[in-house]
Amino acid sequence: MPTIAWIILGIGFLVAVIGGIFFFIDYAKERKNKLSSMLMGAGLVIILIGGLTGFSVNAHNKQVESARLAKEKKENEEKDHNFVRAATSFYSTLSDTDDKIVNLGNKEYDYWGDAIDNSGDDFDVDKTIEDMSDKYSDKALAISENVDSASSDLKKMEKNDTNHFNIKPFKTAYKQFSLKSDFVEYPDGSYDDFIDTLNGYNDKIKSSDSDMAEQLEKMTDINE
Repeated sequence: MPTIAWIILGIGFLVAVIGGIFFFIDYAKERKNKLSSMLMGAGLVIILIGGLTGFSVNAHNKQVESARLAKEKKENEEKDHNFVRAATSFYSTLSDTDDKIVNLGNKEYDYWGDAIDNSGDDFDVDKTIEDMSDKYSDKALAISENVDSASSDLKKMEKNDTNHFNIKPFKTAYKQFSLKSDFVEYPDGSYDDFIDTLNGYNDKIKSSDSDMAEQLEKMTDINE
């Protein structure tokens, strides 16, 4: 019950008690007890007002809380829908990106191997990587644009995250895909380590990929 209602009830109770005391004093002295009766009546009226005030305030607070919860539920449902749309787009984009990375990685590996085979004793790894990056710059750009698109989707997911779904595997996947795309856009290290490096990123992505798929399965009950 609200504090104001307790105060009113307290005042009413006090007035009623005082009226009761005067009533018994008047009764004992056989005096007219009109004032004491009025005091008791006023006290009872004040108590009634306090009770009604408490009831009204509680009813109002419940309405306000109910409206707040309804608004919060609606907002969370809208956020969940936005999260699902962004997550679906994110997963689709990364799948397409992975295909592009594999395709570019294979071409770079072949290019690098051919450069070694045809170089004789004059092999220059830095020039080979630079020439290779220039040759496949259009493919690298397409990968970079996909990663940027995935980044945008991830930001939407973060903005609409209500903790209904687990965003962590999406963040982990994005980090590994970013590193993997950076590597194929401009490889470093040695030719012998090229495939192992790509496979290392793939192994890290696989675990987050299954976790993302699990979250996407949970999203099937969200109507877009």
